[in-house]
Amino acid sequence: MTFLGMNPTEARRAAQQITDYGQKLDGYTDALRHLLIDLDWRGPDRDTVIERWDRHIDTQLRLLSSNVLGIGESLDHHAAEQEAASAGPDGFVPAPSTGRIRRVGAPSGPGSVGVSPQ
Repeated sequence: MTFLGMNPTEARRAAQQITDYGQKLDGYTDALRHLLIDLDWRGPDRDTVIERWDRHIDTQLRLLSSNVLGIGESLDHHAAEQEAASAGPDGFVPAPSTGRIRRVGAPSGPGSVGVSPQ
């Protein structure tokens, strides 16, 4: 038997944790920039360091954070799709490869679709 699908509860939990880490990354990025800006340091070397931070490091960290947050959103979306797919009439959904159906949730667990070999 082939397993298709996911456990939506676990996926939502992981999505929330991923989102939390993405938000923390944003917070760390802000904190690091403030450490640089708040230094009692004047002169062209300081300006070069701040410019490097703003142009390169901050940009890369923001992009990383955005991608991490996007993964969290995507996982949450897939969990919703799995719940919708598993909510077929009487808990049955068509098997993608054969068109056969079997009860969702047994024996592979909640939110699963079993496909029996031909």
